[in-house]
Amino acid sequence: MKPLGGIRNILSAVTDAVVLVDSHRLVNYMNPEAENLTGFSAEDAAGKDLWEVCVFIEQNTRESVTDDMDEVLSRDGYFSFPVATVIIPREEDEILIRGDVFLSDDTRMGSDAIEGVVFRNVSSRWLIDTTLQRNQKANSFLPTHKRSYPLVEQVCLSF
Repeated sequence: MKPLGGIRNILSAVTDAVVLVDSHRLVNYMNPEAENLTGFSAEDAAGKDLWEVCVFIEQNTRESVTDDMDEVLSRDGYFSFPVATVIIPREEDEILIRGDVFLSDDTRMGSDAIEGVVFRNVSSRWLIDTTLQRNQKANSFLPTHKRSYPLVEQVCLSF
């Protein structure tokens, strides 16, 4: 499972999940974050179809996001996942992700095209954003005038 040259060291250090594939879309490299988010070790994923290792679905409809991807990939060469995309790891709960797929039709011998998926876990960011929005909404109902606590003020002034 080795990508070309010294790029392996760079990809191993990247904090996003990176899964690279060959011209048949079979996995030939995964960095540690991809192993973490997919639940597959690099060795277990080697030679498997990309969409078997990376199961991406739309969170609300539960439909595969890869179904509509081929047309966009053939036209543009890349595909950005829709906002509510989750990955279904092997043995864990789904994880909300953001990312892109880079695939090519270029199957010429000696082609230097790098193909694969780059994505990141945004579940915690989603939870933080949702909590902040909920708090902002709750705070909008609080009175805007300064609250007065006369008893506390009297006690403090008496000392």
